[in-house]
Amino acid sequence: MAMQSHSASNLSCLGDISSLHRSTPQNQTILNWLKFRQMAWRYEEICVAYRETFQWMFRLPGLADAWDDFGNYLSGEGIDAPYFINGKAGSGKSTLLRFIVDNEQTYNKLAFWAPQNQLIVLHFFYWNLGTPLQKRRTGMLRSILHEALSKYPELIPSTLPDIYSNRKESYVNDVPTFEEMKCLWRKPHNFLRYASSLTA
Repeated sequence: MAMQSHSASNLSCLGDISSLHRSTPQNQTILNWLKFRQMAWRYEEICVAYRETFQWMFRLPGLADAWDDFGNYLSGEGIDAPYFINGKAGSGKSTLLRFIVDNEQTYNKLAFWAPQNQLIVLHFFYWNLGTPLQKRRTGMLRSILHEALSKYPELIPSTLPDIYSNRKESYVNDVPTFEEMKCLWRKPHNFLRYASSLTA
């Protein structure tokens, strides 16, 4: 699942560096270890919203509206708490999430608080009718790590030092576990994570 090309512009230098690392066999082995076939299936199956359908998401809500200012949330200083989007099954939550992920306004708002910081925007769409990895946290962590490290493979040595340094076949032949993925995710990088509802 490709990361959005219009993420923070200050990553351009890092992108130039990453091109030196992207094609190494060692990096590709590690990326293949994280990858699974169904990573993008749910995202790709979600219909693109009709034009103007969800534009209200970025507008200032009125007193009678039942949602908080999402644009202000994105542009606020630090994003530590989740922005919850609730709704019944089939109400369009996943379509709304795809609209947010694909919308340039999302990245323009994020640029207010991350003009000089490393920002990587990642997304994963759970699917309760899909395969086990599509509805479990292990699949989410594998997917977003694969997405981030595919874009910036120079982060692989520090993120996966045991596998990168030792090149042990036993590592890459074993299926990544949730505990492994959870430990790998505790790294000093800024991530905005999107995860659609399990009931969407």
